[in-house]
Amino acid sequence: MLKKIRILEYGAVQSTFFHRVLAIVSAGFVGLMTAFSIYGWEVINPTNVTWLLLEGDPFQHFIGWDAFRHDVWRWPLGAIPQMGTQVDSSIVYTDSIPLLAIPFKLISWALPENFQYQGLVMAFNMSLNAVAACWVALKVGARPLVSFFFSLLVLLAPIVLMRGLGTHGHEALTAHWLIIFSLGVALTFRNNNRAYLVWFVLLFMSVVVHFYIFFMVGALWFFWWMKSIFDSYKKDGPKALCARLALGSSFVIFIFFVMWSVGYFHYGLDVEKASGYGFFSAEGLTFLNPLSHAWFFGNDTLQSASRVLPGWQSPIKGQYEGQAYAGLGVMLFVLVSLSVLLRYFSAKEIRYLINNSWWVVAPALALFIFAMGDRWVIGKLVWEVPYPAFFDYFAQYLRSSGRLVWPLLYLIVVLSLLLCVEKLRSKFLSLLLLFCVWVQWEDVRPLNDFITDRLESNYRSTQEGAPYPAIENKILVDMIKRKEMIYYLPGNNMGELKPYLWLSVRYGKPINVAYFARADGGALVQATKEEVNRVKNGIIDSKGVYILTESNVYDSACQYKVISCLELMDGNFMAYKNIDLY
Repeated sequence: MLKKIRILEYGAVQSTFFHRVLAIVSAGFVGLMTAFSIYGWEVINPTNVTWLLLEGDPFQHFIGWDAFRHDVWRWPLGAIPQMGTQVDSSIVYTDSIPLLAIPFKLISWALPENFQYQGLVMAFNMSLNAVAACWVALKVGARPLVSFFFSLLVLLAPIVLMRGLGTHGHEALTAHWLIIFSLGVALTFRNNNRAYLVWFVLLFMSVVVHFYIFFMVGALWFFWWMKSIFDSYKKDGPKALCARLALGSSFVIFIFFVMWSVGYFHYGLDVEKASGYGFFSAEGLTFLNPLSHAWFFGNDTLQSASRVLPGWQSPIKGQYEGQAYAGLGVMLFVLVSLSVLLRYFSAKEIRYLINNSWWVVAPALALFIFAMGDRWVIGKLVWEVPYPAFFDYFAQYLRSSGRLVWPLLYLIVVLSLLLCVEKLRSKFLSLLLLFCVWVQWEDVRPLNDFITDRLESNYRSTQEGAPYPAIENKILVDMIKRKEMIYYLPGNNMGELKPYLWLSVRYGKPINVAYFARADGGALVQATKEEVNRVKNGIIDSKGVYILTESNVYDSACQYKVISCLELMDGNFMAYKNIDLY
């Protein structure tokens, strides 16, 4: 029988408080330094903003925040109606991280005019990811040095590097510390009010960081809550059951209020459905595959997320969203833990472990199955797995389901540590983890170098001047200053919208459309259809400046004497009302 499974001892650790704190602080510091080495000060520096013009999603995140900080306070708090006046949206749908955007707006007067936190988010998330991993390791019984090395292994997870700046560009989705902390709480916290308070904080923070992070944390909490209710009933009867049920229900009500207040329900477009659930999914062997159809693979500088393994491309192109390569160091550590399990653990001990962790394993497995979508992929093989029709409405809001594999990967690594802590000497385990960290670093080094080189190149190129001529077009800028509104029509050319969003926010002028996460492009065109028809018929707003991106629109509009047109260097036309005729 196990001498002591730390998972049941709720954090019993044979070390001093000072050494535990030192391990956690050291993990956070190394995480911060790793972020600086990969992303560089030029990107992390909050006063550097022009490099974001060459980014995709990070520009959307920044411009949403920049528009939000310069607007008046509204309700919902996260609303930004001046950025996409024909849409109605919020900082939730620009992925501008309400947890930071709202507090920063409160002190906007003290911030420099040029201020971005995309780089800071990467730095702090990597630091907190390491802190969370170290904390969980200590909670399951690892010594401080073991916990520190374990945190470095988790820190170098490619699933974070492939999500952040320089790759997919989803800074909010690198907040894996919320998932790791949730796993630790679910595994080690007793059924008491302190545990509920910690869950309350985790749920609140995750919902104001990103919906997908919240969904994963919420799933882990829900299973823990159900077990809490059952345990309370067994121990203290129906009264305790009702108390736990009421407490958890109050959490749900509060979270819905928070979602309303930051702008989750403030959105005037349909969610895009054309390429949804089942397309942006995960393959069954995603933890082992360092390759996908992601845009940053297949070039001369980066052939794979691994220095050693070539990987394979899934038959479903959208499964880059579910790519969750673990890294050779993590794989090696898991293999060692499996050998420990098979050699040193009895069947009785394994049952004991399962009985005391199922409420964490179950949601992680459920999320993984959901992440695979309605087409299960193993290598090059595909199986159709139909879901009930009523499931479609729910699934469309989690169309990038592949991301939901992350909790299972972290759980596997944490349980691997637990097995090794239970049976291996701390000195040997420290050396093993140190070796795995070195293997992991060498394995993902090409990915790190690619990120560094790309961001550095973008920063240098923007120091030579704005990458879009429209931004420095004096005639256009002067017209925008004189007018009260910018119309971008017909609104379906998101690739060329960036400089006009920049000018809109820089000069405080509302713009009719903007790019938002999960937006349905067809719905966006439909929203501008009436305005497009007016322009084609020579009817335009005298207080607005129009950017026309399609020939059928500007050919029709520019034939009217009442409308003055000017072709811009990007091939679009600026149009405005000719006031000389009045």
